[in-house]
Amino acid sequence: MANLRQLMAPLALGLALVPGLASSASAAPTWTGVQHRNNGLAACRGVLRGFRRSPAPTGLKRCVIFDIDNTLVDTRKRTRAAGRSIGLRLPLGRIGYNALETAANLGLDTGTTRRFDRCWSAFFWRPQNLRYDGRIKPTINLAKQAGNTDDVEVFYLTGRVNRLKPKTIAQLRKLGLPNADAAHVICKPTIATQTDRFKREVVTGLLHRRYEIGWFMSDSRSDIASIQKVLPAGRCVLVGFPVGPADQPAVHPSTPMVRVKP
Repeated sequence: MANLRQLMAPLALGLALVPGLASSASAAPTWTGVQHRNNGLAACRGVLRGFRRSPAPTGLKRCVIFDIDNTLVDTRKRTRAAGRSIGLRLPLGRIGYNALETAANLGLDTGTTRRFDRCWSAFFWRPQNLRYDGRIKPTINLAKQAGNTDDVEVFYLTGRVNRLKPKTIAQLRKLGLPNADAAHVICKPTIATQTDRFKREVVTGLLHRRYEIGWFMSDSRSDIASIQKVLPAGRCVLVGFPVGPADQPAVHPSTPMVRVKP
């Protein structure tokens, strides 16, 4: 595999044409206590304006990359439907990252918690249940704007596994999102695949294919911290979703953020 300097060369060339975002990648983020500004949408729109002003250099292609769960769609509603399937009423504001966190938020007893966790594990990842997801309108609108920008491809890089890919494509098409096809929806091969490492490898592969990446957007700090090893910090956009996994790593203080209302 080409070394990092070779992989970053096309990106560095493209960044020179689009001002306004940080230009240095972080090898090992260790920042703590940073308050990220709600400037992610403005930063991304600035990238698109730059793309419109200047054609891509010869030999380069352009793209932007979105995570899906809790970045474009609200999975709390999928969890709420899982609870409803066994007779639980789950207020949206009390739903956590998974069944156990949700049960703790609601103070459910041990037996109910175990029953809900078993149900959730099967229900949440059943392909047909993606239909319960809600829309996150600001990021969906941004993806549509990117799709309407000449010579910009939209990729969807998700921790969902390959068996969910057909329903994921159908879900994105129903949302009216651009490039909702097998070439642009990238799922990890198995549930055991380490998500943040897998996503970094995909991003590195796109750089190797001479893509200038306008941004990578995700609600996962693990994803962001991993990809900031190969992309400039300002090109990784953090979605401040109301719920997320605990013990996430810190990300670079210049990371733009899109805050999602609870």
